[in-house]
Amino acid sequence: MANVGPPCPPGTNDPVFARQLAFRTMLGRVSGGLGQENLRQLKNLCADIIPLQQRETMDSAIDVFDALIQKQLLTYEKVEFLSDLLKAADRLDLIEEYVKPYVDKQDDPLPEPTPGTLEFRVLKAVAEEVGRDWKMLARYLGLDEVKIQSIHQSNFGDLHEAALQALLRWQTAEGPKATPRALKRALTEMKLMSIVHKHFQTV
Repeated sequence: MANVGPPCPPGTNDPVFARQLAFRTMLGRVSGGLGQENLRQLKNLCADIIPLQQRETMDSAIDVFDALIQKQLLTYEKVEFLSDLLKAADRLDLIEEYVKPYVDKQDDPLPEPTPGTLEFRVLKAVAEEVGRDWKMLARYLGLDEVKIQSIHQSNFGDLHEAALQALLRWQTAEGPKATPRALKRALTEMKLMSIVHKHFQTV
C-alpha cells in the first residue's frame, strides 16, 4: 500500500503533517510548471515503471507523481527520483525553484499546524471510514473523472489508499481552500453523518 509518509500520530502537534503538506505543495508547483511536452517526457521516462494503460489516463504531472508515490519511488523524505526525472526532462529550473528549497528545509524545525488546516491523521481516518463511497466523495470535492479513474487504477483493490490519495489530491489542488469545513460540507451532503459527528463536531 502506498503512503506519502509514515502514519501520523494523533494529536494537534502532528510531526508529519507539515512535511506532508510541504511535499504535496512542492509537487503541485512542479506540476504546474510542466507543459504537455514535459508531461510526455515524464511518461516516457517512466515507461518501465508505470503500465501503458495507466499512463494513457494521466493528464498532468501530478498523476505521474502519484503513481511514483504508489510504488514508493517518491516520498516526502525521498525526492531524488523526482530530481532525476526533471534533469532528464531538462527542467533544472524547477529543481532550483521548488525541489532544492524543499530539500533545504528538511532540517528546519517543524512548524506548528496552521489553524483551519486539515491534519493528515484526519484525512487518513476519513479515508479509512468512507470505504466504497470514496469516488462519490471525490466528486463532491470537485475531482474530475479522469483523475478519479487514475487514482482507481493506481490503487486497484485498496479502497482506503484510493480514498486517501483522492483526499490528498484534493488538498493539493485546493490549497488553503481545503479546510475541515469544506470536507465536512461534502460529507454532510453525502449524508455520511457518522463520519461528520466523529471528526468534525467542532467545525
